[in-house]
Amino acid sequence: MTDSILYKLRKHLVSIVAVLFIALVLFGAIFPVDFWGVHYLRFLEFPQKLTISLIAFAAILIPNVLNQNQKTQQVGNPTNWLRQLLPFMGAAIFAFLIIEYPVAYDPYGDAVNFEKNLSKIARMDPAVMSTLFGFSLDAWSGQKTMEALVSLISNYNQITIGEAFKLIDLVCGVGFSFFWIYFLTQQFNNLFLIVTLSIIGLTAPFMLSFFGRVEIYPPALLFLLMWALVLIKYLKSKNLTWLILLIALNILCIKAHPMAVLLLPSTIFLIAAKISQSVQSKLNWPNTLRYVFIPIALVGSVVYFFVFEDHIDDRSLQQNTMQYDHLFLPLFSPDAPLDRYNVLSFNHIWDFLNLIFLWSPAAIFIILTGVLIGKTRSIFDKPEFILIAVPFILFSVLLFVINPILSMPMDWDLYSLPAPFLLILSVLVLGSLKSNLAGQLLPPALAIAVLGSSFIVMHGSKSEIANRLESVAIRVNKTYYEWTMNIIERADSITGLTPDEIYRNREKLDAIMRPNARIGIDREFAELLREQAKYRYKVEKDFDSARKIMKEAVLYDSIGGNNQMTLMEINFLEGNMKQAYLHSTKLLQLKHPSEEQALKMAIHCALEANLFQEALIHSNDYLKTWGDPLVSEVKERIINGNNPQELRFLFSGSSQQK
Repeated sequence: MTDSILYKLRKHLVSIVAVLFIALVLFGAIFPVDFWGVHYLRFLEFPQKLTISLIAFAAILIPNVLNQNQKTQQVGNPTNWLRQLLPFMGAAIFAFLIIEYPVAYDPYGDAVNFEKNLSKIARMDPAVMSTLFGFSLDAWSGQKTMEALVSLISNYNQITIGEAFKLIDLVCGVGFSFFWIYFLTQQFNNLFLIVTLSIIGLTAPFMLSFFGRVEIYPPALLFLLMWALVLIKYLKSKNLTWLILLIALNILCIKAHPMAVLLLPSTIFLIAAKISQSVQSKLNWPNTLRYVFIPIALVGSVVYFFVFEDHIDDRSLQQNTMQYDHLFLPLFSPDAPLDRYNVLSFNHIWDFLNLIFLWSPAAIFIILTGVLIGKTRSIFDKPEFILIAVPFILFSVLLFVINPILSMPMDWDLYSLPAPFLLILSVLVLGSLKSNLAGQLLPPALAIAVLGSSFIVMHGSKSEIANRLESVAIRVNKTYYEWTMNIIERADSITGLTPDEIYRNREKLDAIMRPNARIGIDREFAELLREQAKYRYKVEKDFDSARKIMKEAVLYDSIGGNNQMTLMEINFLEGNMKQAYLHSTKLLQLKHPSEEQALKMAIHCALEANLFQEALIHSNDYLKTWGDPLVSEVKERIINGNNPQELRFLFSGSSQQK
């Protein structure tokens, strides 16, 4: 009885796994907050949802055209001219899509920081060339290299920085698509296989990085793919030229992103195998574990526990930090409100599981199903599989322990660097199957890829991006916590909402976030309340309601500088100058937003309240560090009694919060 059930399960295994993957997409549409890695269909307009769903359904119905019982690589025989033409055709189509359908707005990572300079033409600083052709392994070296490349292209071609980013995206995207399809034509003979896998690769969610985004990752993704393909080419030919190219690409990968040092074990092994033929025979998983994974794990543990000491860390990146501060997630949760996220917490593990579906859900499906079928064991011991799986595993493990800067959903592009390896591994797994099994896998894999492509489609609409960001903000607020309001503000800024619309959004989010808010320590919820208070007194001129809301905001974050700033402004605008001055002194204690600005605001509020001696004290404190003719005049006129009551007019508009 049990054997019969197992036989039936195995017989229908492809269908069962496919249904589970498609069910995940449906879960994402129903529960978008927690299933953020597969929820993109939720935010599409109805015609888009219908179109993508119908295409996915049609893909499932594709009959098994690979029913021959032989190795998948041997099936079919397209003409040489067609084989040679396919990479060019695919790259041309992908270039068209990149040009015609760029992201409507890029809210992720550092893109928002670049935004103010996108319309400018870069100036050629002397440091540009030294950065571009220099070599460094610091944490931000990849970003510095990309910024230097953008500056060079922008200045040389006299195009804007935004156009330079798009040009790099286009070139890298075309290169990625060309080499991906070329690789497939070398692996398979069957046209259906090549076209289907081309679509699966080029519609993977991480490919959004090539669609006009303002980020540093397109060159890294291209070079990582090229490195892996050259590795396979070298293993087949054993030609020294390919090994030299592999080494050069390894260096380029490190230049594009320092994480690529994790390619070195595979590259070094091939160099050693070239020098000594006996080394090649020692390549297996036990030796890989013994000589690669265990030593790297030991070194990593020393770095984690004793160098950076990040196992006990507050993990906060919202304040200014040095480049290696809080680099890894802590082993133990810090104090609230950051206590819901550590390297072994369920929230982090769940986020990472969501994240990998942004690499390529179809590739995951192919590998997982191939493993469960049990017909792929032979490929796992092949040199090409091991040598590409090693950096895939190392990248994945390192990214798992790295502390997200803006949260994992907002830094998904950094966390997608292993994706090119995943695509290649899925091809190797598929190629190891008998053609009839591969034929069963391809239709559902294509359907899953089509559903996954909705991530790219969604980013063609500002309103859809904004709606997704709101969902992400809710997830971040109850898990990673930091940057919740930053994400909400990014969502609001995308579509140019009116103050009334923003306020209604804030009220909606208030109702959602309030159950998880914690009194005394919740600066993100306090900031949400503060934004509502600002609407009340700035737009509705309802100071009483604003003050009431701010009283609650202070309850959630009693030491927040922004709260004191808003309370100062409310009292200032109402004419309660002594109360405004009291809040300005609290800002001075907090040195918020900076000590210099806090001193100027304290001087202004003191003058408005006719507290001239207090204004003189603050002026003296200010002039000890900074020079300002205005503050010097305040000091002199108070000392000389020269109409000090008129001094407040000098400050009109200079120290108020805008």
